[in-house]
Amino acid sequence: MPRKPSPDVTMADVARVAGVSIATVSNALNSAGRMSQSTRDKVRRVARELGYLPARAHTRTLGLAVTTDHPASWGFAEIPYFSQAIQSATAVAHEHGYGLVVQPTAVGLERWAVLAVDGMLLIDSPKGDRVRADLLMRGVPVVHIGRPVSAEPDDIWVDNDVEGAVRGVLDHLSQAGAQRVALLGGDTTDYYIQACMTTYRQWCAERGEPVLLELMRRKNPAPAVARLLSRDDPPDAIFGPYDRCGHAVLSAARGHGLRIPEDLLVACASESSAYETTTPPVTTLSLDPVGATRIATELLIQLVEGGTPAVSGGVVHHTRLLARKSTLRVAADHLSTA
Repeated sequence: MPRKPSPDVTMADVARVAGVSIATVSNALNSAGRMSQSTRDKVRRVARELGYLPARAHTRTLGLAVTTDHPASWGFAEIPYFSQAIQSATAVAHEHGYGLVVQPTAVGLERWAVLAVDGMLLIDSPKGDRVRADLLMRGVPVVHIGRPVSAEPDDIWVDNDVEGAVRGVLDHLSQAGAQRVALLGGDTTDYYIQACMTTYRQWCAERGEPVLLELMRRKNPAPAVARLLSRDDPPDAIFGPYDRCGHAVLSAARGHGLRIPEDLLVACASESSAYETTTPPVTTLSLDPVGATRIATELLIQLVEGGTPAVSGGVVHHTRLLARKSTLRVAADHLSTA
């Protein structure tokens, strides 16, 4: 069982337990030197188990990464939620005299071992996040945007009331006349998508409505949408928790000869202004990544500079439901805030 990082554990302690030289420990932890991968892995495991805390020089640089489980590298910065989060983190970092480095996805732990940052922002940390574990083992301060799946009492995170927001969207669709509401679920283990699916199932059970859930890949929701609309009992409303879902549903609906909103209601979580001008304009749930990331970055800087963060544990940030024509089969009586 890994111990919490401790300045009392020395490199010599790690070397003694691992049965190697101090130089080998240094090289293994810094991805340097020539040694077998098994030796490198053993040294890192021993260091983690002992709670070894390497000395780190301050770099005036913060890091940001999206570590949600994904089989390959993907261009998350193209998605408005993430691009706005990056811009917000950069602005706050610069205000305090820090730089910001954004890590690509699907890189090995060797890359992380040599990353020289004073602290990290992790977005959508999945279950068993090896990056998170490695950073904490090395004593790098971490603040999460989107709560970690198995949050520890001393974890610091900023997240939305996902459950409340999802219920708000589902209630909105029901109030607009939907009787068969479907959800596009995800194939990842991060808290956000799991909370969306759990809340949806609970909402359906409470109302005695059928569960119409299709798992999709974040990069391409179209196949999942096609499966929903090809059912013998297709939905009359679809909510997608990712940015690309709305466009996928609009396209599939046209292919099936369905009118929106007359035959099918559509809503998705998105920060994209493009949904204001689609045909028809699509109802969106905004998670406000700009505001959430600003709070998270401020908290990270407080940690890096040795202060006590203004909060302990989690911060719940607001969401906003922007009702547009795609869900206004029956006139909505409000623009709701979850």
